[in-house]
Amino acid sequence: MKNYLVLIPSRAGSQRLPKKNMRQLGDKPLVGHSIAYALKNEMSDIVITSNDAAVLDFATQNKVQVIKRPDALAGNEEPVVTALKHAVDQLQKKYDAVILLQPTNPLRPEGLLKEAISIFKQEDCDSLMTVSRNEHKLGTISNHQFIPYNYKMGQRSQDLEPLFYENGLLYIFNTELLKQGKLLGEKNYPLIVDHPFAEIDIDTEADFKKAELYLKHYTKHRLLNPYIQSENRKIGLDYPPLVIAEIGINHEGSLKVAKEMVDAAQRAGAEIVKHQTHIVEDEMSGAAKQVIPGNADISIYEIMKRCALGEADEVALKKYVEEKGMIFISTPFSRAAANRLNKMNVSAYKIGSGECNNYPLLKHIAGFGKPVILSTGMNTLESVAKAVQIFKDADTPFALLHTTNLYPTPTHLVRLGAMTQLHQAFPDVPFGLSDHTLNNNACLGAVALGASILERHFTDNMQRTGPDIVCSMDEKACLELIQSSKEIWLMRGGEKAPAKEEQVTIDFAFATVCTIAPIQKGEVFTEANIWVKRPGTGEILAEQFEDILGKKAARAIAEDEQLKASDVL
Repeated sequence: MKNYLVLIPSRAGSQRLPKKNMRQLGDKPLVGHSIAYALKNEMSDIVITSNDAAVLDFATQNKVQVIKRPDALAGNEEPVVTALKHAVDQLQKKYDAVILLQPTNPLRPEGLLKEAISIFKQEDCDSLMTVSRNEHKLGTISNHQFIPYNYKMGQRSQDLEPLFYENGLLYIFNTELLKQGKLLGEKNYPLIVDHPFAEIDIDTEADFKKAELYLKHYTKHRLLNPYIQSENRKIGLDYPPLVIAEIGINHEGSLKVAKEMVDAAQRAGAEIVKHQTHIVEDEMSGAAKQVIPGNADISIYEIMKRCALGEADEVALKKYVEEKGMIFISTPFSRAAANRLNKMNVSAYKIGSGECNNYPLLKHIAGFGKPVILSTGMNTLESVAKAVQIFKDADTPFALLHTTNLYPTPTHLVRLGAMTQLHQAFPDVPFGLSDHTLNNNACLGAVALGASILERHFTDNMQRTGPDIVCSMDEKACLELIQSSKEIWLMRGGEKAPAKEEQVTIDFAFATVCTIAPIQKGEVFTEANIWVKRPGTGEILAEQFEDILGKKAARAIAEDEQLKASDVL
């Protein structure tokens, strides 16, 4: 287990923006954003190195350790590595690795630090840096290495490899590198970050204004349009609804059948295939052998024992799903199941309604830091709130699904109002529906109300036997759900105002004021000589008709002319 030190360098001098690190950005000084980020990620050892008394005082007030940097190490030409080495040398505690957070990059995506630490632990590297895609051809990535890119004049940009730049959001490096005066080692892992925050690097007044705009917009946008992400798939109001094809235990313990269902899901266009991970001994006590579900005639223990895939088969299933270009996720029903999925490196977890109030298990899963989709059936807003707080405290991205746990669910018990109530209670969380009815109608209704995630059980053949086949969708229904949900998503939103594309219709459909009799100069406009007629290409709209009545004509006007503003005295 590596011992991490967070270092935040903050010198007083700046040629272009003096004292910028204590300048207010949003609700805190610039340097305060890096401190807050480290504290939010529960980093215990945080050190500010600075020669600025105001910065050192601010850090002390926020209970962050400070190292006073000598002025000689704070000049414009002095590399930051010397200041970092000086700070580490002053500390009594020894650290394996340093996390560098620069104040000039104050805005960082949620979950980035946890992801970076996880990669740094797993990869055989001595340093890690964040990079972003760049169209200015600054560098490329080969075999997990960031390589400066030199391209020949005349090459077309579309013929070049993807290029990346060092965005400065964060660095992690072994402390041994500092002794050599380096931050990046021979084995340097470039962590790709495609996020608007990667563009913020404050050196000028314009950069500060850009950061202020981003902070204001992003805070508001995330509240109104929250999203989570599984691999490269973003899930939220701004993105097409995600349809989860849950094969669950419909395979009844057969890997061969499970693969046939995966093939059908791929043909339907599914992006995510969901499994259920059952390790029965860890999941249930012996008492479960006496509990018979409402849709079965044998105990739940016997059902799950029969339908569970062993670890080797589940690993093979995940590989098969990914080879088909889809994302594999699963629902763990126990701590052992969650650990197995973590070992399998799933990109996200689905948690069933029965575990929504299993707070010990939720805390265990939240500790993995992976996105979570949580079903909330059979729970109240109060019990859901406790689960929500667990994931927020762990800074784990999550979404909430309403569901009714009846298989199948009668139409009148779908209760889409409960889904919207869930969204109102937790407006900063993506939401959706896990459905157990017999067709797609509930899911499509949910999309119209704002749902971003739709989950239905899935089978390749409705004639198969299995506990959830009755409320499953087949390949055809899945394809229709994906297509129709995208259409409804495109229909959603907007405001009650003319669309610019409607102008072509407005031109003929609206009415404007025109003459219905010849009018002499100076004659009073009355209902006898003017009225409203199509098209809408005249200057005076029908809604202004009564404003014209009683006024006089500025010129002689023939019958059947559209009235102009200059015609009215």
